[in-house]
Amino acid sequence: MVLQHRQKFRCNLQNPNLPHTHTRPRSSKKKNDNHANDAFKTESNQLRNFIAKQPNMFIVCGDRHWQYISQHPSKKIREYSCGPTSDKHAGGWKQSNLTPLHKYLKVKGGFLSVSLTYNKNKPSLTFIHHGTNNQRYNIDRQQPS
Repeated sequence: MVLQHRQKFRCNLQNPNLPHTHTRPRSSKKKNDNHANDAFKTESNQLRNFIAKQPNMFIVCGDRHWQYISQHPSKKIREYSCGPTSDKHAGGWKQSNLTPLHKYLKVKGGFLSVSLTYNKNKPSLTFIHHGTNNQRYNIDRQQPS
C-alpha cells in the first residue's frame, strides 16, 4: 500500500495505453481519451483524491505530443509529460496557449530524465525536459515536504 511506504518520493508512471493525464488542461472538449476529460470524470476524481493524499507523489506520463509540467490547482498534484521523441510528432497544443495549470510548456519533441540526488542526506528529485538533441529545455527540482 502506498500510504505505508517510507520513501521520500513517489512517482506514478503512467501506461501510455491507459487513459492517463490527471492534471493538464484539456486539449479539446471533443476528446474523451484521458482522465482530464469528462468521459473519465468519476475515475479521475477518485484517482486525484488518492494521489493527493500521498506525500511527495508525482505523475510521469508518456507521449502527449508536447512536453509539460502541470499542477492541479486544488489538489497540488504535479504531472510531467515527456512529449514525443521527435519534433515531427509534436503538436495538438499551441505554444501560445499557456494556462495557469502549466508550470512548463514546450510543443517540441525530446525526452524527460529524472534523477534522485542527496546533499547532506537530504534528497532532491530533478526532472529535466530535453530536446531531441539532448539540449536542456527545463529543469525542475523538488524537495520532499
